Amino acid sequence: MGDVKKPVRDAFNGMKPGLKGRMRRSRFVLVAFLSLAIAVWASTVTIAKPDLLIAGSSGQSASHTLTHKRPSPPRCPGWAVTRTTPGQADGGSMVLGMHRILPNVGEAPSGVARGFAFSAVSTGDISAVHVYVDARNRAHKLMVAVYSNSGCRPGSRLTRGSLAVPVRAARRHPPAARGAGAWRVVNVRSTHLVSGRTYWLVVLGSGGMLRFRDQRARRCTSPASANRHLKAFPKSWKSGATSRACGVSAYVAARFASTLGTSPGGGGGSGPPGVGGSPGGSAPPAASPYANLWVSTQGGSCTRQATPGLEIPSQDCGSLSAAYQAAACGDVVNIVAGAYTAQQNLLDKPALDGCANPVIFEAAAGLFPSQVVFGDPHASNNSIDAYDLCCGNHPGASNWLLQNVTVLDDIYLSANNVTINNVDGPAIYIGGATNVTVENSNLGPCYNLISLSSGTNNNGSPAPSHSPNPSVRCNSNIKIAGGTNITFRNNVIHDFLDDDSNGAYDHFECMFIAEVSNMTIDGNKFYDCQIYSIFLQDFAGPINGVTIQNNWFWANQGGMGGCTSDVTGCPAENAGGSNEDAVTFGASDTGISNVLIRYNSFDPCCGVAQEGSRLGSGVRLVGNILGPAAGTCISGASYAYNLFQAGGDGGPCGTGDATTSTNPFVSTGKSGTVADDLHLRCGTSAQNFVTPNTSDYQLGYDIDGNARNSGGPRDAGASAEASCGT
Repeated sequence: MGDVKKPVRDAFNGMKPGLKGRMRRSRFVLVAFLSLAIAVWASTVTIAKPDLLIAGSSGQSASHTLTHKRPSPPRCPGWAVTRTTPGQADGGSMVLGMHRILPNVGEAPSGVARGFAFSAVSTGDISAVHVYVDARNRAHKLMVAVYSNSGCRPGSRLTRGSLAVPVRAARRHPPAARGAGAWRVVNVRSTHLVSGRTYWLVVLGSGGMLRFRDQRARRCTSPASANRHLKAFPKSWKSGATSRACGVSAYVAARFASTLGTSPGGGGGSGPPGVGGSPGGSAPPAASPYANLWVSTQGGSCTRQATPGLEIPSQDCGSLSAAYQAAACGDVVNIVAGAYTAQQNLLDKPALDGCANPVIFEAAAGLFPSQVVFGDPHASNNSIDAYDLCCGNHPGASNWLLQNVTVLDDIYLSANNVTINNVDGPAIYIGGATNVTVENSNLGPCYNLISLSSGTNNNGSPAPSHSPNPSVRCNSNIKIAGGTNITFRNNVIHDFLDDDSNGAYDHFECMFIAEVSNMTIDGNKFYDCQIYSIFLQDFAGPINGVTIQNNWFWANQGGMGGCTSDVTGCPAENAGGSNEDAVTFGASDTGISNVLIRYNSFDPCCGVAQEGSRLGSGVRLVGNILGPAAGTCISGASYAYNLFQAGGDGGPCGTGDATTSTNPFVSTGKSGTVADDLHLRCGTSAQNFVTPNTSDYQLGYDIDGNARNSGGPRDAGASAEASCGT
């Protein structure tokens, strides 16, 4: 916009000199008169001041100095928010969003999030977000989030989820075929929404241009994220450019929803689930009606539909293996709810080896992972094997993705281009695999209690058929014994325990790395491992090129051999024992080299340690927050700009290292029954602590996806200042 004062200024400057002088003198006289009048009035009139309430006190007298309250963020005007249409949809009653397919193709480049404001029409707990993905979509992953409203912009992230989506080959679409997209259902962590309040549905894609449906609008806008290279949704939103769009073909629904006890004006509160006629909780949304192949426990002819269609039970496949052999590149395989006890051997199909897009195995949309279960609780088999364990005659299946299911025992991978997303429960073995990603999953608990009486594990050593806890059936841990380009990202990894009854096969860590090249461990949360969170030992071959960044490390159980066969003997986190070695280097035979440990947050219990005799070159620790029990400085490793918590025998160890006596985290207490919050606490020395800007220090995001200061200095630890709290 131009200078709004300019027309007035030009008119004044265009007057004759005499007239301008007379106007200046008249203005001066008027101002002087008004000032005098105000002074006289103020000397005779007492201004009544409102009582000022101070926390913990009664109302104060009028003699206290008046302070100004921070103004509330402006509410969104009516035209800026799309009102949700009440009604029924897949998953139950509409809570938020738009159920119809809009005419305009909206888009967001990879790494750029787009937000859309909606007014909730009912109160309920939501656990999935439905998004219509256009046929011309080029993003390989769809991420969705729900944000609160703050100043008519997205505020704080309430929930989020992700889903791999199929990408068809680019082709020209005739006008009649341009509606051939599909609704996709993304499971999210359950959250409670309140009728009348404004929320933001936010979409984000990766791997290509995300295309969805929205509608053009002259007045309301859709903000994009300020960060154009997001890998995940930030905890707090920062807006960038805006688009003239209003509404998006996306919605959430709740099986149990209510408008009782809420205020339609937008400020009303609501009781917890179960209050006001809402019994609380929500059922998953209805299953998607379309797929190329279907898998069910009863099986059938295993017939592929060239165009994704409805389930025809007689044409279902009886296993993942059969479906893979029938699939074409980019196919979606929907898995019907059930318990799949037979081992799923995924062996190579040469026609799929060169796929640009993977075969996607997933629980039929609308099912929770707990409703699709792989593994036999009464057999000591791997649940899913992408390898011929018997004879080694066949390579494992390549170019596939598994998401939104539960796996009771192991996933064994010796294959190429495999992604495990939002899977619950398993141990994972990676041997000789390339391009494997494990993300957004809950890995654990898993009790390797091999002193129990019956069964053998997969390598022939004594093992239980299942653990004493009926909900935990795996008897291993996460092992990488040969692999290239391996990524573990945004997982929760916990409770891998061992009873120390067989020295040849015991492992006391959540993740054991024995041989790997180019591995990234990014944005994970580790807790309640036996002794170590990550143990690196070049047992099978060299370890070269591992980056461990943006992770939270809580306390481990501690005590080698401390767990009894019924698991009741495992010590608590604070019970003593050796539980401080969150990341540990073991004995070195052929060398551990080029390991970068940066921007991680360690609970006060924990740090980085060395048990082996030597390290190879290039082991660096930069920008971490290490616990006071971090141990002595590791010989052969370089340290720079790490913040050591005072009270133990750790650090400083290198250039820029420092010790702080102030707790840098929101809450800590060496974990325990209530998980510590390792977000950065505002105002501590961890903020802007890391000043260099060479390649080791250039990490552009934190564990929540918040942007770090691109030019430096950066905050130490896994959480950037954008997510700091009290």
